[in-house]
Amino acid sequence: MDIQKVKQNDKSVVVAMEGEMDIYHATQVKDTLSQYLGEFDQMALDLSGVSDMDTAGFQILMTLKTNSIRKKKKFVLINHSPIVLKIFDLYGAVGFFGDKIKLTSGEREGFSFRYGMKKENILQG
Repeated sequence: MDIQKVKQNDKSVVVAMEGEMDIYHATQVKDTLSQYLGEFDQMALDLSGVSDMDTAGFQILMTLKTNSIRKKKKFVLINHSPIVLKIFDLYGAVGFFGDKIKLTSGEREGFSFRYGMKKENILQG
């Protein structure tokens, strides 16, 4: 697992991850990303290089998102790799994170989440 600052200014940072986001790298990932989130008011995490993710990696992202909300900081995920989307879809977590996901119509067919579709209002007939 490789974690690099790609871009930063006084208040924000863009961080890119390469490799596995799994139980074997969980401590390194959590510590490094938590440190960046502590240092900056805004953090964007580029997940395009994530080649594998398990529940531990997913839990780290959920913890970072929850902590950022609690601390009134902005934490967004960008450029989701296919494995990250697969895990988010599995856990029904796309809405929890609320990040923009860029997919073609062909790519969308492989997921159960309803990306880009109008929400139904169940209170209206």
